[in-house]
Amino acid sequence: MYSDTFVITPQKIYDLSKEQDEMFFDFQAIFAKMEYKMIKKRMKQGKIAGAKKGMWTNGKPPYPYVYNPAAKQIEVNEDKKKIYRMIVEKYLSGIACQKIAIWLNNSKISLPYGPTRNKKGWSSLSILRLLTNETHLGYMTYGKTRKTRGVIQFLEKEDWIKVTGTHEVLKTPEEHEQILLRVAQNNIIPKKCRSAVLPLSGLLYCSKCGRRMQFKRHPGKTDEYWTAVCVYQYPDGRKCNQTGRKMDEHFYNVLYEKIVKIDDETLKLIEDSDAKYKEISMLLEMKQKELKQIDQAIEKLFDLYEEGVIIKQRFADRISQNEKTKKEIVGEVDLYKRELMMREQTLTVEMIRQRVDEFKVMWRESSTAEEQNLAYRMLVDRIVYDREGTGVSLEVLYK
Repeated sequence: MYSDTFVITPQKIYDLSKEQDEMFFDFQAIFAKMEYKMIKKRMKQGKIAGAKKGMWTNGKPPYPYVYNPAAKQIEVNEDKKKIYRMIVEKYLSGIACQKIAIWLNNSKISLPYGPTRNKKGWSSLSILRLLTNETHLGYMTYGKTRKTRGVIQFLEKEDWIKVTGTHEVLKTPEEHEQILLRVAQNNIIPKKCRSAVLPLSGLLYCSKCGRRMQFKRHPGKTDEYWTAVCVYQYPDGRKCNQTGRKMDEHFYNVLYEKIVKIDDETLKLIEDSDAKYKEISMLLEMKQKELKQIDQAIEKLFDLYEEGVIIKQRFADRISQNEKTKKEIVGEVDLYKRELMMREQTLTVEMIRQRVDEFKVMWRESSTAEEQNLAYRMLVDRIVYDREGTGVSLEVLYK
């Protein structure tokens, strides 16, 4: 009589042991994730509680303060304090932030946040932020931003946690008010600049330094004219060596022809890029829908487990499988997103031709510089200007 027998071999023992190990590690990963979320929540609650007590919870403190981890407070670096007071006094005496930054760079003063964040040395923006920071006034502020699903949101001032700290105050309320008053006065933009006084206002950029170019008015006996100039100064005081040019009728005619005439090679690139862009966009949308469904399934499993509908082992098995699938989909989503970001040109041929036709109509009907500026902005993102000798190069970047 013949009968089958079940034989346990070393290989089967190894396979069973391997499956159990994988299941164990998956189970550990699930509860480690839950514990991680709980730790994050407790850390945030601890930061809020510390901020309400006047303790420093905002990472690296502003110049010239340093953090003392033992006391959980910020203290003043006496050497940097002298520099800070000189910055305040210079600004209140009428010296511009840019000149103060040049003085600091030429004097080889150590950077406020280290070379990683200040790769180009002191700048007018870093000086301005330092001067208007209320930490030097004696306040501790926490909760200016909130991160929701990876997106940073700025909160209203009413929602901030703002208390008086125990650290040393480095400027008086009167000095702070004077600083804010001068900053407000410097931020006032002349009326002509606000009303787009020239067709290219806010659109012309220098190819050498990358900064936005400005326009200088030259009044004449019979008629006035404007020139495009770059007035940017590097942190060491050097000026950009870009050469300006007169904004005459010939200049605008050449620019108009360059904008409306798109060469065949550009159109071919747009067509190829558009086809691939549409394909990747479709795949990305599909994967994002799958990812959303997986997240919903995981949330439902947690609900079922908390309600006692499914046992612990079955919960771990199903969560493990869903997490594995989610990891694969997330990798594919990230890949598609990177591919889309690498493709700078996302316009279709029809879109750009339609915009060019609309631009022509708007340009013909425009009678003022403001209307011409509006026509440019409808089609063009920026125009990069470069001049070598008498030759001028204009690179048009479409929206």
